Amino acid sequence: GVYDFLDGLPVLYAILIIVAIGLVVSIVQMVSPSTAPDCGAEDDDTVCQDALMMLFQIFEHFASAVFFVELNVRMYAYSVKFDGIKTFFNDIFADIDIIIVLIDVVMYAMLIVGSSSGGGSAKLAKSLRMLRMVRLMRVMKAAKVVNKLSEEVVEEEDESWDLPVRYRQTPARQLESMLQVIEILGSVALLTRDFTLGTVLTKFKRTFSLPHDQKRDEQTIFREAIADAASLSLTRPGQSIDDVFLDIVMYEHSDLVQAALNVLMVQHSTRKTLLQDVSEAQLLISAREQKEFHGIKEDLMELQSAAEKHELWGELQTDEDHELNERTKRILRVLAKLCRTRNTTPSFATAYGPDKKTQDLIRNLGGFETAMTVLDLYSSIQDAEDEEVRENTTELLRLSNIFLSWFLLENEENQNLAFDHIDFFIDTLDDGIQSANVLTAILKGNPVLVRAIPLRTISDIADRIVKVGYNPEYLSILEAMVFIEDFEGDNNVDAQFAILDELARSSRKDVTMYLCADPDSEDYAERREMMQQAQAGIAKAMRASEDVTLSEDWAHIPHKLAYHCKLLDVLAGTAVGRTNITTVETKLQTIYQTDHVLHALLDPATSLDVAGPLAAFFFHVVVEVEIKVPGLEVQLLMWEFLERIPKHLNAASSILSQPLERMACAGGAVGIKSRQQLFYTWFCVRIYTVFFKNYFTPSLLVEHAETLAKSPSAMNYFQATRCNDGVDAIDGVLSKHLENQQNGNSDQQLDMGGGEDEEDLGDLGDDVTAGQMIDEDNMSFERLENEWDMEMEEEEEEANHESKHWINELIESLHSTNEELLRKHQAILNVDSQQVLIEGLGSLRGIQSFANAGEIPSLIEEETDSDKKNMTESEELVHNLEIFSRKLNDAEGDFADDVEDERTLDVLEVFESLPTIRDPVEADLRFEPLVHKLVEHARSRMVVEPNTKKLDPDCTTTTVWIIQLFRAMIEKAWGMTIEERDEDGGEEQDDASEHIVRVLNKYGATTLCLDLIAVGIDSALVLEAIKLCVAMLFREGGNLLVQRTINEHLAKTDSTLFFHEVKRYMERLSRHYEFDEIEVVKEDDEPELPETLIVMRFLQLMSEGHYEPNQDIMREQPGNHAQYNLLDDMVKLLSDCSRSPSREACNAAQAVADSILEIIQGPCTLNQEKFALNTELIEIMNRMLRAQPTGDVDEEEDEGLKCCLLEIFEGLTEGQGKSGGKGSVVFERILSVIDLDVLQVLIMSARTDDDEGDEMSDIQTEGLVLLQMFCDYNPALRSEITLPKRIMSAMGTSVQSVEVVWNGKLQRRFFPVHEISEHIAEATRQKLVSEIDRTSQDAKLQDFLVWAHDVYAECEHQEWLSSVDIGNNLTLASIFSRTNQEAVTWLSFFCAFTINVVFLVTYTHTDDWKADLQTRVAADADDSMFGSQYLNTAKLPQEASAACRSSKDVKDGCTVFTPAEDAVLILNVFNILFSAFVLGLYIIVRCPVKFRKLTEHGVSKNWAIFYTVTDQMTLYYACYTILAIISMVYDDVFHPLLLLDIIVKDSTTRAVIDAVVIPIKQLAATLLLTLFVIYIFSMILFKNFAAQFASPDSMEDCETLWRCFLASLNYGMRLSGGIGDIMSHTLDERLMLDLMYFLIVLVILLNIVFGIIIDTFSDLRTQKLDRLNDTTERCFICGMDRFTFDSASNEPQAFRHHLKNDHYMWNYLNFIFFIWQQDRDDDDGLELYVRKLIEKNDVMWLPKGRAMCLAAGNDDDAEESIEVQLARVEKDIFEHMNVQNAQHMQFLTKNEHAVDAVKSGTDELLRLIHLQNSRNNGPAITREASMRKVNEQRAANLGITPSSSPKNGRPSSRGGTSRPSSIK
Repeated sequence: GVYDFLDGLPVLYAILIIVAIGLVVSIVQMVSPSTAPDCGAEDDDTVCQDALMMLFQIFEHFASAVFFVELNVRMYAYSVKFDGIKTFFNDIFADIDIIIVLIDVVMYAMLIVGSSSGGGSAKLAKSLRMLRMVRLMRVMKAAKVVNKLSEEVVEEEDESWDLPVRYRQTPARQLESMLQVIEILGSVALLTRDFTLGTVLTKFKRTFSLPHDQKRDEQTIFREAIADAASLSLTRPGQSIDDVFLDIVMYEHSDLVQAALNVLMVQHSTRKTLLQDVSEAQLLISAREQKEFHGIKEDLMELQSAAEKHELWGELQTDEDHELNERTKRILRVLAKLCRTRNTTPSFATAYGPDKKTQDLIRNLGGFETAMTVLDLYSSIQDAEDEEVRENTTELLRLSNIFLSWFLLENEENQNLAFDHIDFFIDTLDDGIQSANVLTAILKGNPVLVRAIPLRTISDIADRIVKVGYNPEYLSILEAMVFIEDFEGDNNVDAQFAILDELARSSRKDVTMYLCADPDSEDYAERREMMQQAQAGIAKAMRASEDVTLSEDWAHIPHKLAYHCKLLDVLAGTAVGRTNITTVETKLQTIYQTDHVLHALLDPATSLDVAGPLAAFFFHVVVEVEIKVPGLEVQLLMWEFLERIPKHLNAASSILSQPLERMACAGGAVGIKSRQQLFYTWFCVRIYTVFFKNYFTPSLLVEHAETLAKSPSAMNYFQATRCNDGVDAIDGVLSKHLENQQNGNSDQQLDMGGGEDEEDLGDLGDDVTAGQMIDEDNMSFERLENEWDMEMEEEEEEANHESKHWINELIESLHSTNEELLRKHQAILNVDSQQVLIEGLGSLRGIQSFANAGEIPSLIEEETDSDKKNMTESEELVHNLEIFSRKLNDAEGDFADDVEDERTLDVLEVFESLPTIRDPVEADLRFEPLVHKLVEHARSRMVVEPNTKKLDPDCTTTTVWIIQLFRAMIEKAWGMTIEERDEDGGEEQDDASEHIVRVLNKYGATTLCLDLIAVGIDSALVLEAIKLCVAMLFREGGNLLVQRTINEHLAKTDSTLFFHEVKRYMERLSRHYEFDEIEVVKEDDEPELPETLIVMRFLQLMSEGHYEPNQDIMREQPGNHAQYNLLDDMVKLLSDCSRSPSREACNAAQAVADSILEIIQGPCTLNQEKFALNTELIEIMNRMLRAQPTGDVDEEEDEGLKCCLLEIFEGLTEGQGKSGGKGSVVFERILSVIDLDVLQVLIMSARTDDDEGDEMSDIQTEGLVLLQMFCDYNPALRSEITLPKRIMSAMGTSVQSVEVVWNGKLQRRFFPVHEISEHIAEATRQKLVSEIDRTSQDAKLQDFLVWAHDVYAECEHQEWLSSVDIGNNLTLASIFSRTNQEAVTWLSFFCAFTINVVFLVTYTHTDDWKADLQTRVAADADDSMFGSQYLNTAKLPQEASAACRSSKDVKDGCTVFTPAEDAVLILNVFNILFSAFVLGLYIIVRCPVKFRKLTEHGVSKNWAIFYTVTDQMTLYYACYTILAIISMVYDDVFHPLLLLDIIVKDSTTRAVIDAVVIPIKQLAATLLLTLFVIYIFSMILFKNFAAQFASPDSMEDCETLWRCFLASLNYGMRLSGGIGDIMSHTLDERLMLDLMYFLIVLVILLNIVFGIIIDTFSDLRTQKLDRLNDTTERCFICGMDRFTFDSASNEPQAFRHHLKNDHYMWNYLNFIFFIWQQDRDDDDGLELYVRKLIEKNDVMWLPKGRAMCLAAGNDDDAEESIEVQLARVEKDIFEHMNVQNAQHMQFLTKNEHAVDAVKSGTDELLRLIHLQNSRNNGPAITREASMRKVNEQRAANLGITPSSSPKNGRPSSRGGTSRPSSIK
């Protein structure tokens, strides 16, 4: 800091001043003393010179001391900043400073030596003189200032700096050694991490065992653990190795750099890492858990060893090899078994689910890496020569994949690990090692990975189906890609479209689309046969394998049939969701027709294997669709299907009534069939739920009474042969089991799929016995006639006797069975299953009422471990650890700040200490190259694929940290976060962060962030990249540098993945507000917005300042292979937010609206048209303006959003308007949609600010602005406005308009008047009008802008005064205002005037004075001393006045008095008070404005105070107040001087003074000449006529030349005849002298003076009249006169109307204030344009010489030039003339008068031409020229080409004949 201060310009300027003064002093000292300045008297000359030389010496000593101290302090500061002084001497300017100081030291040394040796020698003096000459090199210090200025002015350019060679040419072996060292340090860091976690858990356990009052809080335990682990850190207090790691980062070795970054990040993330470790920690408390842990650990170690040594035993040559091989297989089976657990609630997919706890444990023990080591054996399969060895290795890989599939299932952390190896599993799909199941497990339930997988995988799978065959495992992968969340609307649109396109492609659909749709097709018959095979072979298939896989439940189905079932599931999945899938639904309905699906569902031969997928397909493709299938509600097949559903509900109830482990959650055939029945039943419920909600209405029974008269089942509508193995009959295995249960044989063992013992970790095959299986031959497939079926038949019989419609009975049956199923079995169902049944009940109750229907049960949430009431001590400890971890992660305040600061602040200090490439220090590690290296490292490890990008996990983690560091640099410079920057930031923050942003932008941080915002990149990293971009883009008016970089990168590279990711962000936000339940926010709380919403701020800042390239690129990307129109997504997001009545959605809608507004302003015409014409934005905003705030929506926030919507309407119409007689399509589109009543209601219903009736709210003013814009475009709309008078009156006060020249066009702009305009005082207005420069129109407008700044400063000050409350509803502005100041000055003047009037009327001399005067006159009338005595009487007025003021009575010495003394005293007091108050008012009202103006122009505060205090008017009012006091206290003689205040107040009076002041130079020159002439005459009189004065008294007047000059000046100027009138009369020798004096002095010179004054006064009067004429007869803005407007309009008072409505000067001043008050970021295109011109003091935007009202008479042609108008009119005239001529020629032969008619018609047309010419001020066209044009046109019509005429226009003739015409 000290060095930067000393190196700054202020210090350099001060030193330069000292150098300049010293230079003058040195020159003076070197010259001869004789040339020193003269001091005055000759006696004091030597003393004066000595004193002056002494001052010079003192200054020399001072300058030398300053230079010496400055140099030493700067050297010390340099050594501190750059860790050494060596490089200081490399600076040439520093060397100059050192030489200058050394010269001073030598000089002082010589002086000391000289003085000690006696001094005075000539040699010493000569040496000193030489040193003083050398001292002149101090001027070289100026070069440093020039150099510094060049650095400040010229844009910073990087000096050439090469990366040190050691970073680029270090040997590979040395780099590898360094990498190993770093990896060891990384291992040490991991050990430290384990130790810290152990410390925390130990302290937690100890605290857990203590009594409650002795327990320590979580943060204390955490901090103690961090402190305990500090001793294991790589650094010690006061030491840091960060610079070492950063130095390693600079090497060109990617792995080494990554390892160094890993260690560095961990070193600075101790708290963050510990929080994460505590959250993921698993407590193994019970002995069983610990035993299991050790067993897994040992098995994994053994498995790892076996895999690594496979080359030794893989050939299976010895018994030991075989034993190791079997042991390896057993371990893999055990691990797979441990990762799954039998379901405890019914699941429709499988009997098993993942055991997350064991999955996490195995992951933490490195199980995934071990499994991948086993899979690395894949390469050895091809190398094996023995078939047995190949098969054995393949089996090992298959078992490893089975383990991985269970290890990955529904575990996000494990899925993320495996996703990095997804290419391996894709490549090995066809190798028979269960890779498809692993891929399915990776993707299932993980929407992030599903969207990250390349879409080319879909095409690859489709090709494999064609080449390899019907493998259902392929489709299981696609199924995982489309079913992200089964019960939500979150659909993967890209994958859905891609899957359908690839499977239905014409080149392969015959193979891939195996649908068996047509009931009469061979495929349909083949499917029936395969279903029978599946029924017959289910038990046998279940015995075949001892390994449980994810596809266990359909392993018994033939591959082709299984493929068909999976295909139905996949196609159903492509129609899942509600986002952009209408096209998919329609296409699928065409591929598989609705009646064919219903036929298959009703076919008794359709087994549950197929029925479930068919029902899912029917639900997603036919029933739950955006566009309803026509006629489905009256299709009898549909109703017959619905009639069969109650039977399946009862079947499901029967299944759920049995123990879950024997039925729904059982293994084997019974479990499979039970789950299939439940799956089918639940989809049946979902089908009738949506059907009755969307298709059915009670009126259907009337409208289609004939069609629905009878039940389809009763009519036997479905004509098909019933089979005993169809869906209507529960499959044989399930039938037999239910029969056994009803017969009491509940103890009979059933197939449980192996009956795994959860306690046994041994061979799984031991538990699978034949006794537990059901023999296939003994399985019965007879139709089940259960009790529930009999009951249904009885109910049907009873119902036949009733009069209810069969559909009503069906609804009642569905309701009763649904309700029974829900109430009986809700406790064992999961939440999703409950939700289906609850929605089914709700749908039925929505269309029909039911007797004795109870309340619909509410959801029962699944019980978690923390919900248990009676927990064991171990469970309670685990539960408390979860609470402990949650509290730490949710902690706020200092704790959270410490966690984040540790990751950034310490490293930031290291970054900030690094020298830049411009710093003159010796250092290899510098700031800019380090930034560049970090950026390039992340980019180098990025893998770019056609549809995705990848970044390895380590680099992802460190890149997140690096980007956070970059953002922290900017935030530290700001002193605030990006969240706070919006509200609290400004230009100060912009300046503080400018350097950092420039460096980051230049060295690739911006482009890196854009590359990271892509599909496939980790979501946390994408979010951090967006945040950094937002931080870099923050700048008032937009950061143009970063915006350009963004645009260039996006435009010049293929940025498809960037726009795809941004689109996905907005789609996720849309889904959130469309489907998710938004949490209600309490009144005092702030809504918690989604983090991803920052993408809208990012898009807004990209276009900030109306940067059109970025506005355009959001609409289209010409260089990309795929186009993403983000504008459509913005509209969709705004619509979804508007439909969610919540405060959070309102805030999100505000962010979206802000972005839309910024994207269209400028204007960006194409975006305006896109939004207005091709989206539903206008309809959505119209709906939002109508909506009233509901829910937790805050009224102020809702009004703010509506204000923004109104501004969007204004933005859409910006730059739009009628042009060339044509209207604007955007305007027309808006007016066709928006209802003016909405605007009027919005304006009238909006609440006013602070509940003040007269104060317009923001939404009202914006509404009025928009309303006036509409009316200005279409004046006919004014008749539809029915606003109250109060609001209508505001349309000219609160909302005003100006005309602005923009893009060459004159446009009207409406704007709300800012409240600061209320503070413009009337006195200010008058002063502006009277004093503005009116010499020319340009000068007037330029001065108007200057005045605007002054008036704005005054208004801002008045606004501040208005904000200071002084009580009683008064503010400082109520007292201290410009208006009050003007009023009080007049009061003060009237007081002074009244006092002087009183004096004038009452002031008189005393009687004593009068008597004394008469006595002296009577005594000696000729007494020459009378005048002298009279003067003596009155020569002491102050004493006389004092004597008179002592009493009302006349006293001695008092010569004057007034009887109104008391009144004068009172008036004096008031005068003083008023004048003092005026002074105070001026100081408070005007002086701060003056001071601010000076400081804004760069004047220092001290000088600004001085200039303000010495201001002309400040001094005037101070002198006036002092004079008023003196007049009362000292003497009344000063009272008349107060009347001169009229000069300040009245311009006319001031003009009298100006008549003298303005020509002061001419007057001074004339008076000087007069004095010279009088002096000439005085010399003549003194020499020749001194004795000729008339009286003895005047004889003394010419005793000396001086007195003679005074007499000539006094008497000669005052006497009418000149100096001769006081001298003796003579006509002789003085004749010419007296005559010349009279003529030259009195006639010529004095009249010259009077003439100058009179002429000046006359000029001033003329100027005043001109100003008055300019003020009253010309428009201030456009400069055109009254006559122009009055003559151009048929309306009276057109000029006054123009001044008041079009070009009202105060509207323009208010518009300028509006722009200055508005945030620069909120400017639209026109406002930003005007702002920039005002900043340049440019008046191009003001309509000089133009007015819209002058073009109103010819609106259609307003934009056309005169030539274009004339050409168009002439064309119309000639066309009309041709028609007339043709008609006339027809009648010519019939009527001889036709010729006259043609002539008259032609004359009329020619008259029209002349009229149009005169109207357009065009060149006059003579009759001959017009006739020539007519004839030429006629000839052209007849096909004749006339001959060319001579240039003079006369026809040429030869021999009296013209040249023949040519015939075409």
